[in-house]
This record gives sequence, structure tokens and C-alpha cells, in this order.
Amino acid sequence: MNIWIGSDMGERLKINEWLITKEFLARAEVPNRLYFEELCEHVYEYLKNTPVPVLSTFDPKNLRIYFTVGHDYKNWWIINEDYAFADMITLMRRWVKNFYPSYQVDYEDEVPLSEDEVWVKVREEGVKLEDALEMKKKVSVIETGVVGEITLSKDEFEFTKNRKKTLRVSGTLDNPLPLHKFIKYIRFIKDGREMRDYIFKNSLEIQEFPDKEDDVIIEYKDKKLKNFFIVNFPNLVMKQLYPIVDGDYKHYWRWGKYVIQFNSHYVQDECLEYVEEKRRELSMTSNDLDSQDIVSG
Repeated sequence: MNIWIGSDMGERLKINEWLITKEFLARAEVPNRLYFEELCEHVYEYLKNTPVPVLSTFDPKNLRIYFTVGHDYKNWWIINEDYAFADMITLMRRWVKNFYPSYQVDYEDEVPLSEDEVWVKVREEGVKLEDALEMKKKVSVIETGVVGEITLSKDEFEFTKNRKKTLRVSGTLDNPLPLHKFIKYIRFIKDGREMRDYIFKNSLEIQEFPDKEDDVIIEYKDKKLKNFFIVNFPNLVMKQLYPIVDGDYKHYWRWGKYVIQFNSHYVQDECLEYVEEKRRELSMTSNDLDSQDIVSG
């Protein structure tokens, strides 16, 4: 297999720069050059913001883009114009995210009593209401954190803690720290608690991302629209898919943040049937697991 990195031109290019080098891309024999070159631009923009180094290469014989993380992990994607650029990046990001710096820690925390617990204290134990409202209990908490995409020029990075996304800046007022040093250090931390402590001691939150995301209009046709459903189902499996009956997007469908136009009833039926079939499969799998739990006790 002939991989296009390490050729006489490749040696003069920085990592992943082949993705935006017209002279380099012009040598590729691809069915749709415009799609290929624009896809490469999207891939380059994504890779320059990943919190882990990713080496991209191109296989001209099989029309594949390869990603390599470290020495042991590699994956590839076939260049196919029946996939929207955003969906190709979604597939790539889904794999690369497995290597984003992340942690999971559990600890004890104190939280106020629930309403039912307050009334138990008052009615059964004779505690005054105002005192019961001030009482707390210890609970076990699991916290997960993931360092997401970065912007080196601004020393900013996305950070998701327990599914709540924020924007943070590396360093503090007392300890300025360039993001490239922050990221380089954090990649080698293996202990979850140590990583959590390092993140919060060496960066500051500057913005919370809103829970509700902006609408994204999807007006793909035929195969590209079908592939949109295939690619995005894992991220939207818990989201309701329903027709919009009024407003600016009447006759469109909503699926999470996506507002979708079907270009034909045939395509609409195929896409909706795909979602229903995948949900049935997940439901059956869930039921099978529940049955195994019951059998195994």
C-alpha cells in the first residue's frame, strides 16, 4: 500500500499540511476533486484543534484517509462524496475522542436532604423544620471530565464535566501557562484524580456553553441524507424525531439540534424506518441484558 507521506514533497511538509497543499492534492486521482480538496480542508481544520497529536496520511490506491495516534492506534475512512463534510468529521472525531485526555473519579460530597428526608426528620424524629432544612447527607459522586478541542492561539480549550461543556483558558493570574505546555503535560497523566487536580489548578473557566444548541439546517439529498441518519444516530438515539407543524420550518423534521428537510417521501420513509429499526435493536439488546441479569441473580 502506498501512503502519501515521506515522499520527496512530504518530507518538506509539516505534519498534516498535505491536506491543504494544492500541489500535493493535485497528484491524487479521485472521482470528485472539488469534494476531495474541500474535505481535506475540513479535516485539517479539525486536526489542528485536537488535544492529542494525530498524523494523517492518504492512500491513493484505495482512496482512504488514515489517522494514526501514537504508535499503536490507526483507523481509516474512505473518501465518499455521498457523505457530507460534517458527517465525515463526525466519524473521525468519534474515533479520535477515545484518546482525548479524560478522567473519572469518585468522592464523597455533602448535599441537602431531599424533601421526603426533611419531612421524615420533622415528623418521625422531632427535628425542627428550619434545622432539618439545614441538614446535609454524604453521598458518593462520580465525576467525569474530558478535555476537548483546543485553540492554541488563544490558550483556550473545551472542557466537559459530567456532560456540561465549558470553555477554559490555560494558566491562572498567579501562574500564566501557555496552552501547548498545559496540554503536553496533561497527556502523560494517568491518574484520574491527579488529572482533575491539574486541570482545575492550572486553568480558569471563562464561559459556559448553553444547554440548547443553535439549529443546524439539513437539506441533503438522497444517499447523503440517508448517511446523515446512519452517522448521527449514535449521538441522537435519545432525541425525539418529529415533524415541525408550524413556524419558519413547517414541513421540516426536528431531531435534536437538527432541522431536516426530506427531498422525497421515499427518502423520508427510508430514513425514519432506519431510526425505528435501530431503536428496536437497542430495545431488544437492553431486554436481553435485563434477562441475563435476572437469570444470573
